Amino acid sequence: MARTPDQNSVRQRAFKMLDSMRNRNFSRKVAMARITAKFKLGKRYAETIYATHRQMGIDAGMYTTTYRVLDTDNGKTILPYLSTHIVFKPKKDDFLTMEAAVDDYVYVLKQKLDAVQAFAN
Repeated sequence: MARTPDQNSVRQRAFKMLDSMRNRNFSRKVAMARITAKFKLGKRYAETIYATHRQMGIDAGMYTTTYRVLDTDNGKTILPYLSTHIVFKPKKDDFLTMEAAVDDYVYVLKQKLDAVQAFAN
């Protein structure tokens, strides 16, 4: 049997607020600002509440891991690497498997090479 909600618990009230914000896709920065302002919390405690809430959502399967291959950093070319992001609502163009992200990266590279070769001829 679940415990009855404690109306004086800042954590429970913050979780309820974060639940309502999750459906509207707020950024972490906005969520943190709203938690600290509404409940007058310190930054570290607000970060703990946010991280706990997010981890509980991940454990419950509410979030999805998306993948992409990055080859630039601030405009500089670097060695390609696989980047992962955990998101609540993935976009249509997000890749849900590593293989799909790598395949797309190779496809885009091939298109670039074909364009360069066509330009050179």
